[in-house]
Amino acid sequence: MKPLKASELEGAALDYWMLRAMGDTDFEGISFEDFTAGWTTGFFCGWAEIGPLIEREQISLLRPDAGHTQPWLASGYGHPYVGRPDIQQFGPTPLVAVMRCYIASKFREDLPQHLPDRPEQHQPAEGDQG
Repeated sequence: MKPLKASELEGAALDYWMLRAMGDTDFEGISFEDFTAGWTTGFFCGWAEIGPLIEREQISLLRPDAGHTQPWLASGYGHPYVGRPDIQQFGPTPLVAVMRCYIASKFREDLPQHLPDRPEQHQPAEGDQG
């Protein structure tokens, strides 16, 4: 089975992984297949939810050069105390790019086959105030 990548998420899969990244527990124990069976078109959240997330997570949003296949780039700061590099994700819309970036910041580019109960919580190293 080909591993699922954050950079390829769209539709129901994007919503599913975004809910997981945000720590939503309302659907604990619901399989991806069951989630997508009841999914309706559109994202589970819009700019009202994503705007504060962009600010809190310090995600930058850029429009790359015209020749790129995905017109939007979202870039988030890594977490140096856990050895995580900066995260960059492209998307066809600003919202998709930001959601992919946030998901990759929690689960990395290659998404896990088996989901943890909670997304990774970054713990500061000893002496780190952040």
